[in-house]
Amino acid sequence: MEQDEQLDEITINTSKKNNIKEIISGITQLNIAEIKNIPLVLGERDILKVATTLPGIKSAGEGSEGVNVRGGKVDQNLFLLDDGVLYNPNHFLGLFSAINPFTTESLKIYKGNIPAEYGGRISSVFNIENKRCKYPKI
Repeated sequence: MEQDEQLDEITINTSKKNNIKEIISGITQLNIAEIKNIPLVLGERDILKVATTLPGIKSAGEGSEGVNVRGGKVDQNLFLLDDGVLYNPNHFLGLFSAINPFTTESLKIYKGNIPAEYGGRISSVFNIENKRCKYPKI
């Protein structure tokens, strides 16, 4: 014979903000701390080479600078370094990066649904933020 059991009351406390992982679709945030675990390219860590391992982003080709995002061309990407436009993120035919991964705090890549504040770039926006100085200016 089956018997029913009555359980005590259960209370679950949470916040709506904890359930949201991303507000904007099409944005990827690269974890800069994990770049230390990737293989080195010519003895140098390169954030943009790591970005080419993400879905929808590929290198423009051997011996050429830049990245192609979702079928776009190299000139359809916007690179921002602390809200300033970075025109050449690579040097010497794409072998060396102009971005130092040891001073970089975060990298957000907008591959789709780009906010209007970034202007009219068709393909993508790479928003790079540097670490802030911990020491007061003299």
